[in-house]
Formats: sequence, structure tokens, C-alpha cells
Amino acid sequence: MREWTLSGWSALLVLALGCGDAGGLLEIRVSAEPADLAFDRVRVEVAGDGGVGTWERELSGAGSATIDAGPASSGTVRVWGIRGAPESPQVVAFGEGARTAGEGRVEVTVRAASDGDGDWVVDAADDCPARVNFRQVDSDGDAVGDACDTCPAVADPEQRDTDGNGVGDACEPHDCGNGAREAGEACDDGNTAAGDGCSADCRTEACGNGSIDPGEACDDGNTADRDGCDSDCRHTPVIVAAELPVLGDPHLADFGSGDLVAAWFSAADLVDPDRGDIRLQRIDRATGAAGPGAAFGRGTAVTPFHLRRGGSPAALTVAWTDVLDGTMPAVRHARVRVATIPADLSSAAGVVDLADVEEGLARGWGTFGGDRGLAFAFAAPPEDPSTGRWLDGTAWPPVLGEPVGASAYVNTEFVAGASRDRGGWLAAWAGVRPDSTGLRTSIWARRFDESGAVADPDDAWLADVAGFDQLEAVYEPAEDVYLVGVLNSSGASHWSRLAPGGGSPDALVGATLPYGVSLVATGDGTVLAGWVRLESGGCVLHVQGLDGYGRAVGAERAWPLGGLAGLVSCRGSVSPLADDRVIVNWVRVVGVAPDASWSVGWWFVASAGDLL
Repeated sequence: MREWTLSGWSALLVLALGCGDAGGLLEIRVSAEPADLAFDRVRVEVAGDGGVGTWERELSGAGSATIDAGPASSGTVRVWGIRGAPESPQVVAFGEGARTAGEGRVEVTVRAASDGDGDWVVDAADDCPARVNFRQVDSDGDAVGDACDTCPAVADPEQRDTDGNGVGDACEPHDCGNGAREAGEACDDGNTAAGDGCSADCRTEACGNGSIDPGEACDDGNTADRDGCDSDCRHTPVIVAAELPVLGDPHLADFGSGDLVAAWFSAADLVDPDRGDIRLQRIDRATGAAGPGAAFGRGTAVTPFHLRRGGSPAALTVAWTDVLDGTMPAVRHARVRVATIPADLSSAAGVVDLADVEEGLARGWGTFGGDRGLAFAFAAPPEDPSTGRWLDGTAWPPVLGEPVGASAYVNTEFVAGASRDRGGWLAAWAGVRPDSTGLRTSIWARRFDESGAVADPDDAWLADVAGFDQLEAVYEPAEDVYLVGVLNSSGASHWSRLAPGGGSPDALVGATLPYGVSLVATGDGTVLAGWVRLESGGCVLHVQGLDGYGRAVGAERAWPLGGLAGLVSCRGSVSPLADDRVIVNWVRVVGVAPDASWSVGWWFVASAGDLL
């Protein structure tokens, strides 16, 4: 180490991270607020590319010194003002400054502070102020350091310890459902049933507790009316104005414990409606309140088809198609692209191009959200345009899976799919076989197990149809089957039932349903079919119950979603949530271009059965 002596200064600070002929002189100017803040000496720490170095010198107030801190790389300079014996120093002041590469001076202002546990982390920033925790380890991310966390493996910021045994209530061993209220339990009614006033985790179920309980559409932590979530925990529709035209319906991703995220394509302007962005909108899952929004992925005819939790809980992975500029209108090509988005929706990062596809042949089947996050797409030249491939988004960057199509098709379109809560998924599509006679389209399906392996040795043929408007698929858990519906708004629909493990499908004829319908399994063997229409100046949700064979059950019902002067269009869908609720999403248009305006709405309902 070298000690440099400067005359004319009230004190000298010396710090060396290493010695060498090159040196790295750094002047540190220390000031105090208030100016009379006093201490006996200071401890200085400099962090840089070469590591972290510390030194201690006498200094009884503001002063300045020059030290040899090695190469002038960027880093942080921290200064503690201390008193007391060397073996038991007392921190009375702290400050820090930034060292910029190439600069030879750092100014640091110290202010009153304390470090009660002596780990050189001041109490205001210490995640464990009463116990030494040098590395500030916080394994569960609850802002309470492991050294003093009563539950270091379970996030528990409130640190409740009802019985005072040093083990937090959040990880205290207890037996919910034994009829005895134990530490960490708000109630115990002798069972683990939900919806009876005491939840499966022994938490009191009541409207206004801030948690969504069975039978509640929302819960904002109070029982006030007219605040979006009424005193009976029924939700009032939320409407958010869109700055630019909304093209297509919003897709919704439910990340379970986090907020909901809606995604849609928004035109860039009225002059070129084919060019625009993907819009993301956060929705508070408990109250339905609108959170922050973001726009990214500007391109031509952009279509988002895949949204899931990313590599960490703080990120999302989004996949979309973007038509390439300059391609011939007759055979335009597009890119399948993916990106990560921070949870705060601040900006897109890590954009990756996965494939070059023929426009219209990359089709997502709506697997938005979830931990695995799988979507199905069809590849295009230079590969076989008839070969189905799936997108695995479990890693970053996501990858296109192995080809799964065993037959040759032309004009492959209308991809649909459904995921199974016990693991696995199904993809269905429509395609014309080269040997087909007449204008008939074949419907095919492929089943996958939870590992991504194909359960069908060959494509499963479902039907040949002369024409249809929409292809839909849903998993029905009560009978553990996939249902694929070929929907025709002008006539009866064709349905197929497929067991997840393989085997021949059962074919049947079901109810007539309109274009734009969405399907939600209620869990009791019934499927809800829902669609949004403009009627008498207002947006109206229509629902129809179906049995496990696609046949109508009961009467069609209508639910008004609200009207507005000048309303010219409404369209929307119904999506299931992870907690058994459903959310209705819709887009409404007021007026005509260039004076038109767009808005997006959503409405929470306690269960699909409540709509039927």
C-alpha cells in the first residue's frame, strides 16, 4: 500500500486497491449535512472493476484527500463517519458517491446514520438491522434478510409469530382442517373445503378481506359501493379508452398470483391501419383496476399469439407475427418473433426472430398465460408449408418444436387448441388435401402429453366439411376429454370428443353458434359459449350452455355490458381465470373514421355458472 501525504488539508484519507507504477490517483472530497456533523474517523470503501477496497483514517469533519485507487474505472465510493474504540466502532454518518471512468475526483456528502448491528450496512438500508448480515441475503425476496427472517424460505414481510417461538406463522407447522385453530390460522372449521366461510388454508372468507374467495367476482379490501367492486363483491365493468384503433379482440393472460395482462393489436394511425403495435394492459386481478400499459413490436399486420410468464416472475415472454415489408401482396411472408417484457411493461428486450413464414400460416391457438406456455403454428417456405410445428416457450429464447404434421395439405388455416389441467394439450387445424374432390375441407387434430411428446402416431382426422366460420377447442375436465367444434353460424356445428391419451374421436352434431363465439368449460360437464354483439345501442354479452357433446342446454341468456351514444360496433370474448372466475373482454367503437374512438372493457364474473 502507498500513503500519499498532502499539506494544507485538515485530514488525509488513504486507500489502495493495489499498487503499480500506473497508479490511479483519486481525490475524495467529503462534506457533511449538517455542517457541524462530527465524527472521529472515517471508513472508505471503493468498488470498481478490480474489486472492493477499504481503508480507515482520522477525520473529524469535512475534508479532502487524494488516494491511489488503481485504474480509473467506474464504481461506487462509500464513506462512513464513525466514533468509538476500533474493536466496537459506532457509525454516526454515511454517504456515497459515483466514480466515473476517467474522472479523478469524487464528492461524497455524509448525513446522520447508524449501523446498529455493525455489518457496515446502515440501518435505513439494512434488511436485517438488528443482526449481522454482511451479504444482505434475502432468499424469499420479502425484504427481510435471512439472518433475522422468522420464515426465510417463505415470503412473509409481516413476520408474524403468534406463539413467539421464533418460527413465523407463514411456515409454522400446522394442520388446517383439524378443527383446532393453530398458529398462522385465522379459522379452522374442521375441513379444507372452500366457500364455507373458512378457506382450504384456514383463512376467513368474507367480502372485503382483499382476497378473492369462492363466489366473489372481485374484492378490493372494503365493502363500499360504487368503487368498482361493490359491497357484495360483484364487479362493475371497467372501460379504458384506446388511443388508436383496436384491431381484433384482446387476448388475456392469467399468471395466477400476479396481475392479468391483456394484449391486442393497435393500428399505428388511421392512414395506415395495417401497420401498428402490440398493446399490453395490466389488470389488477382482485379489483379489476387498470394498471400500466405499453406498446411495442411495431410492424405490418402484427398478430400477437403467445404470452406467458418469462424466465423470471418479473418478466413476460411475448410471441407475434410481423408481415415483412416489401413482399409481394400475392405471397407475402412474415416473421415469427419473440421478446421479453419487464413486469412493469417498461420496454421490450431481447427480440428474437424464430422463423420466416408465409403470411397467415403462423397461427397461435390462444395459449396465453400459464407456466409452460405452448402455442401451435404452421411453418412455411423454405420448409413444408403443410407441416405443423409447435412453439415451446418454457426457455429463453423459445424454440419451434419438431414437425408434427404427417399429411400434406394446402390452404392450412383455422388453428385451434386447448390445454389440459392434468398436463398435455391438443392442437386442431383445417386443411385441404391434395387429393380432395370438390370444395371440402378436412379437420385434423394432434394430441400431446405433458412432456411435449405426440400422443397420436398419425394426424387424427375429425371431419370433412363443405364450409364453416370458426374452429374452436376446449378441455372439459369433468369427463377428461377435449372438445373440438367446427362452427357454422348459418347451421348446426360439428363436434368431436377426443380422449387425451389417443384413440378415435367421437363425432356428433351440436348447436348453431355465431361467428366470434368463445368456449369456457364450467367444470361440471357443461361448456359456456359466449359472444358479444351490438344491440339497441349497447354492448350485450350472450351466453348459451352446451353439454359435453356440443348440444344446447337451457335457454340463451343476455347480459347488458353498457351503452354509449354513437356506438357502432361491439365484439368480445369470455376467458377462464385460474381461480375459477371468468372475465368478459370486449372492444367497442364509437363513430366512424376519421372521428371514431375505440375503448376496451372487461368485467369479472364469479363463475361461468353465474352467467348461465
